[in-house]
Amino acid sequence: MGEKFGRDSIWETHLAEELWNTDVELDVVLDEQTLRLGDIVALQPGMRIVLNTGPGAPVQIRCGSVVLFEGRVGRRKSHVAVRIEREVPRVQAGDRS
Repeated sequence: MGEKFGRDSIWETHLAEELWNTDVELDVVLDEQTLRLGDIVALQPGMRIVLNTGPGAPVQIRCGSVVLFEGRVGRRKSHVAVRIEREVPRVQAGDRS
């Protein structure tokens, strides 16, 4: 469970192995829109929301609120797929001005 003084290499190795096996949820953001609450409450099954993006437009890939990658939507066999095109640089905590 760790030592009081110094590093515990057995614990660090175990933690690293468990982290590599952790499931992480990613979201692909096709579009973001601001709608009036009344319009949202009025939505019904079968209604359509028009997205302000076209085929091949860049999309963001996020983990929670953190943008990790930018990619493009496409197809792989009969599935919708996203090709990651670039990593988005992360802003460090002290760099936000």
